Amino acid sequence: MRFVIFLILFSALLPAQKAQLPDAAGKDTVMRVCAQCHGVEIFATKGNTRDGWTEVVSQMIARGAQGSDDDFATIVDYLATNLPPHSEVKKINVNKAAAAELSAGLQISDKDAGAIVGYRKQNGDFKSMADLKKVPGVDAAKLDSAKDKIAF
Repeated sequence: MRFVIFLILFSALLPAQKAQLPDAAGKDTVMRVCAQCHGVEIFATKGNTRDGWTEVVSQMIARGAQGSDDDFATIVDYLATNLPPHSEVKKINVNKAAAAELSAGLQISDKDAGAIVGYRKQNGDFKSMADLKKVPGVDAAKLDSAKDKIAF
């Protein structure tokens, strides 16, 4: 019966396309522990509160997920930080944010964040993703993966 409930619960989380997890501290633990049993597509495009992710992880532990208490705490922290409810995704205004905020919030390198701030100071505010991608040396793929977190 639990298995049926589990399948029903997670069938709603299956995305239409292949999803990837954001690069951030804890991703390796999520991949090592969670991907043993299922693909990350099951949860990568869905958001949840910390309590919600804690419940999901508890259900996985009850179903036999293998890992240490530290692993499971890391997984909850990673998911709660990087996959919050979609209405709670914090937008980063690339025209106002400091380099450190850009780096942390958009999960880009310090070098890329510094380049964005420098370009902005020299050329004025960004109006679109196309403008942002004009910054020399910035990883456009990283910007694309963070597009839902970018505000102008």
